[in-house]
Amino acid sequence: MLRTRTKVGIGIGILIFLIIFAIYTRVVDTKRVEQGEKPMFCMQMAEVADGGSKIYIGLGYKVIAYNQKNGYQGMVIGGWNLEYDADYEVSQFPILTAQAKSPDGQPIQNETENTLYVVSVHQKAEHTILVKASSNLEDFKGMEYEIETEETITKEDVKIDWLTLQGKAEASTEDPFAVAIVTITKKEKEISKKKIDFVANIIQG
Repeated sequence: MLRTRTKVGIGIGILIFLIIFAIYTRVVDTKRVEQGEKPMFCMQMAEVADGGSKIYIGLGYKVIAYNQKNGYQGMVIGGWNLEYDADYEVSQFPILTAQAKSPDGQPIQNETENTLYVVSVHQKAEHTILVKASSNLEDFKGMEYEIETEETITKEDVKIDWLTLQGKAEASTEDPFAVAIVTITKKEKEISKKKIDFVANIIQG
């Protein structure tokens, strides 16, 4: 009986120690992540081929150190259910509007099979707009830019026009869409107008 009580006592003591240690490691690594430092009590479990993002696992928590070549760079901490998000930074901001186009102008039947050009406009902050261009083309490099505004921008203030290689508004197989023109106005005053060239992979304006 005494031995059983001793074993139970030892088991409870170990459990309490593990709980306290887990809390301690989470607190320490949370502070380190907030300061942009590598977690101390985690083991690296994976590396993502996006420029070098790393995923760490700790006692009851996970840390993702984003180092995306054309995206977010920073660290995020959460529970074991925390998942890597290729568009982490953008996904945190509300979308004002977004459009996807197939270069030949045909209706999009399958997002994984069709070639797509995508423009999304996000409310990054009260007076900051984030415009992001993406595509599922293998050699396409994501592009984005920010716009500072004096007033809050709404969906109605954003206009996206598409032009073909020959500058036409209607696309075909011979003359596909190549450019998206993103115009932002407020009270009839033009705040920003930029041309996103998906073929040349540049932003102009």
